[in-house]
Amino acid sequence: MISNNKGSALIIVYMIVAVLTILGTGIMSRELSEIKYTQRYSDAVRAFWYAEAGIHKELYTLNHSDANITWPGSGEISNVEISDISSTSKLINVTGYAGNSTSTISVVAVQSGSIFNFAAFGNTSLSMSGQGSVSSYNSTSDPTASTNLNNGDIGTNGDITMSGQAFVYGDASTGPDGEFEDEDHDYISGDVSHASDVSLPEVNIPSSVANATLGSSVTSSWAPAAGDYRIPSISLSGKNTITLTGPTNLYLTSTGTALSVTGQAKIVISNASTGPVTIYTPGDISLAGQGITNEAATPSKLLIYGTSTTSQSFACSGQGDFYGAYYAPNGDIRLTGQGDLYGSFIGNTVAISGQGSLKYDEALKSLNTGSGSYSIAAWKESRDF
Repeated sequence: MISNNKGSALIIVYMIVAVLTILGTGIMSRELSEIKYTQRYSDAVRAFWYAEAGIHKELYTLNHSDANITWPGSGEISNVEISDISSTSKLINVTGYAGNSTSTISVVAVQSGSIFNFAAFGNTSLSMSGQGSVSSYNSTSDPTASTNLNNGDIGTNGDITMSGQAFVYGDASTGPDGEFEDEDHDYISGDVSHASDVSLPEVNIPSSVANATLGSSVTSSWAPAAGDYRIPSISLSGKNTITLTGPTNLYLTSTGTALSVTGQAKIVISNASTGPVTIYTPGDISLAGQGITNEAATPSKLLIYGTSTTSQSFACSGQGDFYGAYYAPNGDIRLTGQGDLYGSFIGNTVAISGQGSLKYDEALKSLNTGSGSYSIAAWKESRDF
C-alpha cells in the first residue's frame, strides 16, 4: 500500500509539473507576443510621426522658395511624392518607416489667401522719403477713399529707413535684426515690431495664359476683347492708348523692358470690366506720364505680378493716380510720382520718394489671389504594422 501511494504521488507531481510547464509556456508565449505587438505599435507610432514631419517639411518647402532643408534622420521617410491637382492645390504623399512598420500620409494642400496684406512690403528693405504719407481705406465701403484710416501698415524682413516729411498712419515691422529708429513717433502713428519673417512665394502663371498663342509686341493703340494674351512687350509713347477690358490675363514675356508708358500715352482699364485685368511678366515696368488709368478706381481690378526668379523692377513716376496692386518677390519697386497710389506694393525692395500719398486698400486682404501660403485642406493616413 505504501509503495502504491508513492507511485501515485509521483504521477501527481509529474502532472503538476506538466500543467505548470504548459501554463508557463502559454504565459511566456503571450508575453513574447505582447512584446512584439508593443514593438510593432511603437514602430508604427514612430513611422506616423516621421511621415507627419515629412509632410510639414514639404509644406515649408512649398511656402519658402528659398528653403534648403535636408532631412536630419537616417532614412526614416521615403516615397515623397508631390503632384499637381490644380494650379492652386497639390497632393503630397509621404511614407515614414520604423522597424517593419510604415505609415503613409496623404494631404491635399491648397494655396489660398491674399498676398496683399501690407500697403508696402520689401523682403530685404523699405525706405520712405519725400513728402508722401501712407494710410488706408476700404474700397468696398468707401470707394472714393473719402476717409483715411490708420491701417496703412508697412513691413520688411530687413531695415526700414524714414526721412523727410514721410509719415505712416499704421504699424511698421522689421526683421528680428532690423532697425527702425523712431522712438518719438516722428514718422509713424502706430506700433513698431521687430519679428517680421514673411515669405514671398514665387508666382505661378496659369497654364492657359502661359500657353496662349504668342503675338507681336504692341507699340500703338490697341483694344483687345477680354481673354488671355501672350506677347513680348508693350511700349507706348505719343498719344497711343491701350484699352483693356477684364477679365483679361496678359503675359508679357520679355525679360528686358516688358511694359513702358511715356508722354501722353496711357493704358486704360475699362470701367466695363466684369473681372480684373491681370498682368504677368518677368521683365521691367516703367510707368511715366499718364501711366495706367483704372476707370473703376478699384485696385483689385488691376493686378500685376512679377514672375522673375532673379530680378526685375517696377518704376512709377507718372503724374496721374494709380489704382492697382503689384507683387514681385524679386522686384525692386520705385514709387517717385506726384500722383496718389491706391492699392498695395510687395517686392524685394521698396523705395517711396514721391510727393503723392500711398493709400492701402484694406479690401485687398480678402482677395483670394491663389498665391498665398499652402495649407492642409484634407488629410488621410494608412498604416502597415
